[in-house]
Amino acid sequence: LGTAATLAVWQFPIHEGPREGFASFLFWLPDSVVRNPWIWHSFRALLVIGIALWLFQRALPWSCWLVVIGVTGLWSLHVETTHNTAHILNMANMLLIIQAIWITADSPLIREQIRNGSYCRTPLVPRWVSLTSIAYIGVFHTAAGLSKLTFSGPAWANGISLQLWTYLWGRPWSPTTQMILISRRFTQAL
Repeated sequence: LGTAATLAVWQFPIHEGPREGFASFLFWLPDSVVRNPWIWHSFRALLVIGIALWLFQRALPWSCWLVVIGVTGLWSLHVETTHNTAHILNMANMLLIIQAIWITADSPLIREQIRNGSYCRTPLVPRWVSLTSIAYIGVFHTAAGLSKLTFSGPAWANGISLQLWTYLWGRPWSPTTQMILISRRFTQAL
């Protein structure tokens, strides 16, 4: 919900220019709809309402799906109105969908636990939710790596991007950070 709340207030720049190809599930909408501020406000409103309802465990499972629609819609609008984008939200969105599927499947049990006052003390997350989430993360990163190798070749794994990332966001006191920054061979081996 924290990621969704951040997305709800984030101001996305809308770039001019032609849209080409399949960038999101909203690719079929005309420019006048994708760039319409009321469409953006509608997705934000759905997202904020869904977050509030889900946070207070109301209207389950519908509140989770409002959040999913809001997140997916806002990010899709962003992807459709920018020149370049990254896959930074795709994983969080899919994990949100897995969570919403679980809550939909188990909403009677969840509602019962909320009524009994034992929701926070009862382990309710089934094993399939954790395993599906872990599997998705593995598949997502494997596909990203294979895509980079396919389009950039083996030179992609030269270690420079990891060194840059570590330089910018690594912990300077960490011995691993120092080894990554000092040794390209070590970084390539990682």
